[in-house]
Amino acid sequence: MSGDKFNISDYNENYLNKPLGSLHEKEIKNFWNESMKYIVFGFMFTLLTFNFLWLQLILPSVGAVLLYTGFSKLRRVNKAFNSAWIFSIINLIFNVLNLIYVSTPLNVNYKNTGIIVFLGTIFQVSFLIVFRKGIRGIFNKENILVKKDPILGLIIWRVLIILLAITELGEIWIISIPII
Repeated sequence: MSGDKFNISDYNENYLNKPLGSLHEKEIKNFWNESMKYIVFGFMFTLLTFNFLWLQLILPSVGAVLLYTGFSKLRRVNKAFNSAWIFSIINLIFNVLNLIYVSTPLNVNYKNTGIIVFLGTIFQVSFLIVFRKGIRGIFNKENILVKKDPILGLIIWRVLIILLAITELGEIWIISIPII
């Protein structure tokens, strides 16, 4: 292709003469890239909490939709991704019910929210463990040795943040800033 003009012969030489295998590899790479992008942003939006401008409701809902979209594409890869897809459906239903609960007169402030936080944390950590199992299954199938495990770090970080929030040690800046 020369300049700004489109030349069909350049197109034929550059794209149509490539072997079919490289096109298939690009499609597979794009499939995994797109799915993982949805999953990473979905987990990011569901695990972060901002309590202003209704972001505590909007971000987890968007994250639940992104998680469902990402895992629905990967559900046939292995059993762990199928389980993660089921977790994403449960997460989506939970977020819809939470939006209904918050926006109706059913919204009553509980004095003991520790149980709800504890159950939500157990669900999120279980979801991350299933996702980690699916990723490790893919790496084991391809005989790839993974040196770092960022999902395990995310699980530990999430548990520490919840423990700091429940014990109210998160109010002490010296303790909470290094963890963030």
